[in-house]
Order: sequence, then C-alpha cells, then structure tokens
Amino acid sequence: MLEKPDIREADIQASLAEAYGLGQVDLTFLPIGADPGTAVYRARIADGASLFVKLRLGGLDPMSVALPTFLSEQGIGEIIAPLATRAGARWAELGAHRLIVYPFVEGEDAYTRPLTDAQWVAFGAAVRRIHAVALPERLARNLQVERFDPRWRERVRMWLGAAETRRFSEPCAESCAALMTARRAAILDLVQRAETLALRLAARALPPVLCHGDLHAGNLHIGADGALHIVDWDAPILAPKERDLMYAGGGQFGNARAPSEEEALFHAGYGRVAIDFDALDYFRFERIVQDIAVECDLLLGSDAGGNDRPQALRWLMSNFAPGGVLEIARRQHESGRRHPKMPFVRRSMDIQTRTTLEALWSDDDDARYKAFLAVIAITDAPVDWAYEAWDEALANLGHKNNHIRAIASQLLCNLAKSDPKNRMLKDFDAIMAVTGDKMFVTARHTLQAVWKVGVAGEKQRALVLDRLARWFKDCVSHKNFTLIRYDIVVDLRQLYDAVKDPRVKEIALALIATEPDVKYQKKYAGVWRKA
Repeated sequence: MLEKPDIREADIQASLAEAYGLGQVDLTFLPIGADPGTAVYRARIADGASLFVKLRLGGLDPMSVALPTFLSEQGIGEIIAPLATRAGARWAELGAHRLIVYPFVEGEDAYTRPLTDAQWVAFGAAVRRIHAVALPERLARNLQVERFDPRWRERVRMWLGAAETRRFSEPCAESCAALMTARRAAILDLVQRAETLALRLAARALPPVLCHGDLHAGNLHIGADGALHIVDWDAPILAPKERDLMYAGGGQFGNARAPSEEEALFHAGYGRVAIDFDALDYFRFERIVQDIAVECDLLLGSDAGGNDRPQALRWLMSNFAPGGVLEIARRQHESGRRHPKMPFVRRSMDIQTRTTLEALWSDDDDARYKAFLAVIAITDAPVDWAYEAWDEALANLGHKNNHIRAIASQLLCNLAKSDPKNRMLKDFDAIMAVTGDKMFVTARHTLQAVWKVGVAGEKQRALVLDRLARWFKDCVSHKNFTLIRYDIVVDLRQLYDAVKDPRVKEIALALIATEPDVKYQKKYAGVWRKA
C-alpha cells in the first residue's frame, strides 16, 4: 500500500502495547508493497530497536503466519517468523483488522538490489527445502489446493467487456479501459493459452508441494549483510512445484539478467528435477491473468486507492512492455524446448506422447497395438520423461491382460537408456520374472527385449549377463527351453553388437558350450558367426 490508511496511529500503538507488551512506540508508515489491503510500518521502541509491523485491513488467513512460523522452526533460515503476542498468538486484533509483528531486518527487496549469483543459488536451495517439507495435518488441511480455477480468467473477460461498454471518467480508470481495449487481442490470447493448459493439467495428477505462491523480487528481502529472506506468506498453496519455479526466468525480477541466466542460477541451487513445462507455462500465463484482473478490480471497480491507482496502472502496463512478462511467457511457451543453459531441467512429455502412453493400457486391442509401435519408436532414443511412465509400466508387469504385461516389460527395457537414477538395477528382476510368464508369447517378447537394458551402463550390463546366464541354465525344465535358450543367445549377440564388450561374447560362447544336444549347439553357435 502506497497511501497511509485512515486508521489512527494511536490505535495501532495501543494495540501493540496491549498485545505485545510494548511501551512507547514511534510508528513510521512505509509506502511499499503492491497489496492495497496491507499497510506496513517501522516501529521504533524504547530501547532503540525496530520492529516491522504489518497491518492487514480486514481478515487474515491464519496460514500466512502459521506457515512461516513452522518453516522457521524447521530450520529454514531464510524465513522470518512473526513474533508472538503475550498470549502466544501470532497476530493481534485491531477492530476488524489484524496486526502482525516481525523483527525488523535492514535491507532492500530484490527489485532494488538485484540478486547476486550466490543469492540466486541460495534462493533456489531455500525453495527446494520449502518444497521438501512434510506438513503436519493441522496445517495441510487448512491450505488452499491448486484446482486450476477459472475465476481470474473469467474476471479478465468481464473487465474486457466493461472496458468496451462502460465510460470511465477518473483518469487512471480511463487509461486502464483504453489499454484493455487496445490490447484486447493479446489479452484474449493470453486467457485462451491459460485456459487450454488448465484443462490439460486438471486431467493430470501432478504431485503437490507446499508453495509460497508469490515469489517475485518484491517478496525477497536482501539484508544489509547480504542474507536472503523470503517474506510475505499471504498466498501459500499446495500446488505443483512449478507454481513457485515459474518465477525464475519469468520476468518477475526486473531486467538485471537474461531469463535463461536466472533459471540456470536458481536451478543450480534447487537441484536436478523433472519439470512439467505445461505447468510452468500455465502458471506464468495465469499469474499475468491474475495481475490484470487485480489491477482492473482496483482501477475499474472503484475510484478508491488514492496514490495506489497510478502505480496499479503502471504495473498493468508493464505486463505488455517489450521484453516483459507476457512476451517472455509466450516466447518460452512457443519454443517447445528447454534452454541449453539448464542441463538440470528436464521437459516433461508433450500431450501427444502422454495420450499415446495412456493408450498403451487400453482395452482396445487395435489402439493399444498402434500406441505400442509409436512408443517403442519414440523410446529407441533417450527421452526426458522416463520416470513419468516408469511406475505405471512397472505396476502393469502384473496386469491381468498378458498383452499389457508384454508391453510394460518391453517399454521398461527401452527406457533403461533414459534412467539416470539407475532404477533399473532394482526393478530388473521384475522384468525377468515376466520371461517366465505363463503365456509363452508374453514371456518371449519380454526375453527378446532385455538385451536393451545391458546397453544402459556397466552395472546394468553385468546384471543382464548374470540373469540371462542363470535363465539359460534354469530353463531346462521348461517345455520350450530350446526356444528360450535360442532367444538368450540372440539377446547376447544383439548386446554384443551394440556395446562390443568382449565379456558378452565370452559368456555367450561358454553357455553354448554347455548345450548337450549337438543339433541345438550348432544352431546357437550359428548366431555368433562372424562375431
């Protein structure tokens, strides 16, 4: 709030004295912040120390004080917890309003004092710790949950209509209406992009984490000592991590750095992680939609706001500036690929691939087979989304439909090359179990694919060689053991051709030598001619 609220300072001082036991307090209004419902003061107390006082006009979400208190108690040093009243509460009543008191930390926000390289990295690391927090039920059940709600998009459409049909006499409202009309096509495109992505994301089950929800530069406070603090917990939410990740590289930190540089430094601290770029793009678009709606609420919805009105108009206009948040969001959405300076960020599968993967598990035989051919072709090369498909494929190794069991095993074998976490070392035996499936066609399809796991690395290769050698010996009691042995020999030849590891050839020839039937020994040996 830029304009001092119409509340007597004497009343604020009396509330501070009663609730916090403060004596004489000298208040100084600080004209900062974008929220017209929040006023802030510096309170100097008798011993010369200062406190930061936030006055919330109207109600208060208890989570906005409970969460920073909890996070501070968890040892996240970048969080400034509100001080407790004498009664142990984290805020005080002032009629219909609320007072929250914090330690006063000298410093500036990250708009005024752009983050250094080290602070960007520290910022990313702090957000990762916040996202990793396990919330107690008493907090989790009271948090808003991301629903990809259309209310802001509907409100923007409403204000677009009002800008064209209503007359506004107040200068800032008139300028706002003119801007909305002039930018109508761009705004409708923005709303439509957000709407399309929202519908897509609502059909997914992206895991939620605790998100701050408003991590722009104004909510990062840089202390005089260079320490970074994450402030203003007025919009916490359980949402996909991209709700917070979208700020780095999204134009929310001024123009001190290129977006790609912000992202690279932030993720150097946050760490390697799979990113759903649909979600990242959605939250960037939706944030702009929300900002437009909020500024229009103030500028077109009333004549109130005083000095906040010109600032609100400037903020509204800034969305459409060259190199601004809308241009950045659209450019990144249309690029379809991650920036080369972000090696630790992985794009999730596109919607077409996701749809094809879902068809793998269909009851429709024809659709399932077409999807299988497409996915196997895609996964012949490394992909970035392996873990988005991994768990479902692993579970389907035990599916009641033997065709789905075969598809699941072959998909996992293809994904081995896209497994930087080496999950295959733990899960390979589940695939091998399908090589003994009661439906021999399923078993054989699986067995014929397992050599691909050995291409993924030394450890995977050693595992494949060990299990194939065991199965070559143990399958003798199976009625189709000669076919099984032949498939194993072919597996080993394909693996050898792919990696040229002499151990593979040695093991294959040693296994062939154990075959007592001369006819089959010659058949198996024929696979290795010219090797």
